[in-house]
Amino acid sequence: MEDELLPVGDDRPLVLVVDDHVMLLQSIAIALRQRGYHVVAAEGGAAGIAELEADTDHEIEFLVTDLAMPRISGRMVVSRARELRTDLGIVCMSAYIDEGDTLMGLLGPDTSFISKPFEADALVAKLEQLRRSLRGEATPNPDVRVHWQLVSHTQLRPVVADLVARSGNCGVMISVDPVEDAARVPAEYEMVWVVLATRDADKALEIGREIAAFSSQPAPQAADLPDDEGPYFLCVLTPTVEE
Repeated sequence: MEDELLPVGDDRPLVLVVDDHVMLLQSIAIALRQRGYHVVAAEGGAAGIAELEADTDHEIEFLVTDLAMPRISGRMVVSRARELRTDLGIVCMSAYIDEGDTLMGLLGPDTSFISKPFEADALVAKLEQLRRSLRGEATPNPDVRVHWQLVSHTQLRPVVADLVARSGNCGVMISVDPVEDAARVPAEYEMVWVVLATRDADKALEIGREIAAFSSQPAPQAADLPDDEGPYFLCVLTPTVEE
């Protein structure tokens, strides 16, 4: 394992990067090292799982894994990582994300997503945000909770209808980073339900209008879309709903 033995007192994070494309794997590793991270590069899902299982001292702080890998997929790597560790920050990478089916069950407070291609600094921002969150230093408003309930488009209407029936009200937010944007949720809402993801801006607006139809809030417009490139996460805002 490269960088397996970290110098005493060195608090720079150790990142395990997993991808089956060697050139991309090396590029990510070099970029992270240039920005002060220790890096272990694993070619493919099997190698990534082997590194996780070998890390008995829990030196690895982050896992960055591609999702679309042959044989041992990124989803399988994430699943094994969660079996081994509860304190690991995870960033999933993919160039193929479209609907929520792909991300269903993957994202959460300890797990983020970045769409390929991306700038190295965008990945670093994801890692640092996860590090703050895992250390209890997250910036979002503590009065607002983020709940991931990703579904497909065909499942959307009954899910939103159920949330509205239980809460009596809802709003809609389109975000590229729901955890960070939770800090800006209007005061009347206490829950952010992340229900669907898409890379298509027009589709995000279309789905946003579907969600807005359940509420008295205006439908989102093109000007409401985040400046960052997707994927866009469709969020239902509600007062507290018992889970």
